[in-house]
Amino acid sequence: MTKRKDSQAAKPQKSKLLRLPAINCKMGDRSYLLIAMSFHDIAERIVEDVRIIHKSEKLSLWIQRHLKRDHAKRIAQYLTTDESRFFNALVVGVYGDDPLWSELTVTDPNEQLTEDEADRLTASVGIVSFSGKEKLFAIDGQHRVSGIKQAIAENSELSQEQVSVILVGHANNASGLERTRRLFVTLNQKARRVSEADIVALDEDNGFAAIARRIIDEGAVFPREELVALSSSAAIPRSNSKAVTSILGLYQILKDLYPKSKGCRPAYGSVMRTRPSKASLDDIYDRAVRFWRALVVTAPEYRKVVIGGSVDAITYRSPTRNHLLFRPVGQRAMARATECLTSRGVQIENAVEMLVKNTPMSLLDKQWSSILWNPSTKTMLKDVAAAETLLLRNADQNPRSKSAQERLDSVIRELDR
Repeated sequence: MTKRKDSQAAKPQKSKLLRLPAINCKMGDRSYLLIAMSFHDIAERIVEDVRIIHKSEKLSLWIQRHLKRDHAKRIAQYLTTDESRFFNALVVGVYGDDPLWSELTVTDPNEQLTEDEADRLTASVGIVSFSGKEKLFAIDGQHRVSGIKQAIAENSELSQEQVSVILVGHANNASGLERTRRLFVTLNQKARRVSEADIVALDEDNGFAAIARRIIDEGAVFPREELVALSSSAAIPRSNSKAVTSILGLYQILKDLYPKSKGCRPAYGSVMRTRPSKASLDDIYDRAVRFWRALVVTAPEYRKVVIGGSVDAITYRSPTRNHLLFRPVGQRAMARATECLTSRGVQIENAVEMLVKNTPMSLLDKQWSSILWNPSTKTMLKDVAAAETLLLRNADQNPRSKSAQERLDSVIRELDR
């Protein structure tokens, strides 16, 4: 395929004929082709309109509204700013005209292939030719297609970058429409959602996940790795006697500490999706270190466990000594209340001291009943928002909002009945 000049990429002229190398594959009762398409060809040939697979105009428009425009913008930003950009394959339906498949003859100069292997390769590897009469539409990857179109409109140099595409046939009749819709649902709704544990463990673009790992790696807060439970949930396993918090709890606390008010920092949502600058990551890290160090300074129980190591953390998660700061949900409430005060100009260290010294840290205290502790079942509760407001109220500080105060008042009224 002749490489286009940048000037042509900026204003693509639709060419009817397009030939691409392809692999012929089969799974279940579906045959499909695996190809690589340039961003230019994707933008030129693939439509996003779901009206192709739905007869009802109203239904199609309703579905189209549910395709998030902001998501496409974020994808475009990712493509234009991240040098390590990468996509998984788009799944594209084809109808209106069948692209032409041509086998390639596979030769083996070393004569190592068996006759069966050579036949199989010859049947699998070929050229797919598009006449320009085909109609291509995204079955899985609508947002990515839209993001690609936005990205090359902003930067034409991206036009010749490629992404893998899976081509599946689509019959434009009742059974064909049903079959394609079923595939659409399978790919868009039944795919396994990435767990929060996977994000914290692997995601390099999520700033909070990156800093959670850094806190553990550098040991500036927790001098011994045993102090952080590396579990798949925020709760600390009952069998773990050493951990003060968990890696998922640490991740959630980083999010709770992040300033919610708009300023010069990247927006909260942006930190979750696009790796921030080193300066921004350092700011998130420094806030977290200051918060945890302030807890060690202010809470004597923390000093015994974190610094001295003379007492195990489980001592403060026992039925008789259930300490707020040794429960990830209590740590989250403290982090949220701290962020609320820092947004009002209070230093992190002063905020932590104010909150810790004015509220009973024992969850067995009546104040925590029906908020973080159920005295009847002797189990933890998770009303983090009400716990935050209680911490602020006890420190003689205003709640985050009127609705937050109303929420706490409602819990207290239920408790007094």
